[in-house]
Amino acid sequence: MIEALRFDGYLTNYTELCAKAGLPALPQNEENLKALTAGCYRMWGKNLLSHMDGGFFVALYDSSSEEYLIGRDRFGIRGGYYACRKGMPFRFGTSPMEVLRAARIRPAVDEKSLQLYLMFSFVPGPGTLFEGVSKLLPGEFAVYKKGQLTKRRYWQPEYSPKTGVSLDDWAAQLDKTLRQSVKETPRGKVTHGLLSSGVDSAYLTAVSNTAHTHTACFRDSAWHEETGAQETAAALGVENELHLIDPDRYLRSIPEVLRCLEEPLGDASEPALYLMCKELQGRCDTVYSAEGIDEMFGGYHSCRAALRRAPYWVLPGPLRRAAAGIAGQFPGLPGSWLMLAGERDITEHPGNTVVFGRSGIRKILNGKPELIDPYETVRECCPTAEGADMVTLMCDHDLRLGFANSILLGIDRISAGTGIRFCMPFVSRRVFELAASIPSGHKVTRSTGKLVFRRAAAHALPEEICRRRKIGFETPVCVWLQQERFGGRVREAFETPAAARWFKKQQLDLLWKRFLRRPDRYWHQIWTIYMFLQWEEIFIENKQESAGRSPERSSV
Repeated sequence: MIEALRFDGYLTNYTELCAKAGLPALPQNEENLKALTAGCYRMWGKNLLSHMDGGFFVALYDSSSEEYLIGRDRFGIRGGYYACRKGMPFRFGTSPMEVLRAARIRPAVDEKSLQLYLMFSFVPGPGTLFEGVSKLLPGEFAVYKKGQLTKRRYWQPEYSPKTGVSLDDWAAQLDKTLRQSVKETPRGKVTHGLLSSGVDSAYLTAVSNTAHTHTACFRDSAWHEETGAQETAAALGVENELHLIDPDRYLRSIPEVLRCLEEPLGDASEPALYLMCKELQGRCDTVYSAEGIDEMFGGYHSCRAALRRAPYWVLPGPLRRAAAGIAGQFPGLPGSWLMLAGERDITEHPGNTVVFGRSGIRKILNGKPELIDPYETVRECCPTAEGADMVTLMCDHDLRLGFANSILLGIDRISAGTGIRFCMPFVSRRVFELAASIPSGHKVTRSTGKLVFRRAAAHALPEEICRRRKIGFETPVCVWLQQERFGGRVREAFETPAAARWFKKQQLDLLWKRFLRRPDRYWHQIWTIYMFLQWEEIFIENKQESAGRSPERSSV
């Protein structure tokens, strides 16, 4: 007998799968999705996940073989966690705390994962900051049988660029594919949109016919997203509402945000996104979000910078490693990102969010921790794409590191915590497969990112919007940290027993002095440490979150 224990998420090919399984295409809800999952397992066995498109975590039990199967979608839209310790039952769920409660494990810091967090500002899979709790990688499933756990990838990104197609033809195909993906992705009863000043959210707003949009804004920001967002809304004839986020409210929200996330993220945009979703409660149940375009089409500045500095990657390895050691101790040096990222060959590119290098981690951590090689995790998350060029490799690693383990993780947990579901039609197999066939020269040049996407967006947007530079969801934490009210409270956390337990006081003091001299180059290190300390106080020191019964059907 096959029993679907869990289906959390959605399918974009739900109707098609129902027809293949001989089931009526009833509304997508948990029970109907579980019934479909069981039907897919009867047809395809352990290969069922390769036939499913969407964002999901699934769990099944096959009584004939006494096997449990858990799996996660291709991109990591939904979380998938488990605990598998000798002598104890197998536990699983969609969040770390769900697994901890089910397993009745006392929360403790995984010191290996702490080093990864300090390097990346998040913990790339398969580990978590909670000792004893692991997570599935995107596109991975695990089978548990009689105390043994085996994992396997059912999907890996494959890149096969096709030549002989013009940029305009690619843009036309992309516009058609993106519009189709918007139609296929389930939306809620009341769906609004998140609108920035950029081209990605503007295009999604245009093709999804969203009538009401929302923009987060900050008085102290050097970049005013609301100006471009309001201009876009006016051009498209939609309503745009601004949500002002002040520093006091932002800082007060951190404990609540961390309880929602369950793991710290050094991305300073997460509290702002959480606060805006809290304001949307009762007004809509779903928001359109244009995630995925930067990772698939080379939207990050690091891709353009790497093209401009391509000769750096062919320097001898020992020279690049020496430069990375210097940048690790002085992360505020000009060009430190390139020096840190260039420590290894481009095939081991660590993504665009490197915060501390290995030498910097060694200097700031207390005691003499057993240092790890973070590139082992990079290799595990991102097996080399054969024959891929530099831009393709960078986009691939951004997709499987920062996107899966920070952006999508944050969205998934904020959605669970606020009840606002995120509709992300660009994060789809259909869009990725087209992106993987477009040559990188049509995506990124030394001066322009997302070239083919901008050309596609011109089918729906005025040219001025298509040409706008990328700002990103910038929060003015750097500015706020220089203000006594905000910065003083953060500085107090550096004087706590928790800070002394994990970090060398002399190095924390030195980091703060460097920040005061060059705020723009050191604020991210300050914020990454602060978020860990706040998380440690909530989940480890106080252990307030470890009590409570495990959710039904979260484990076996």
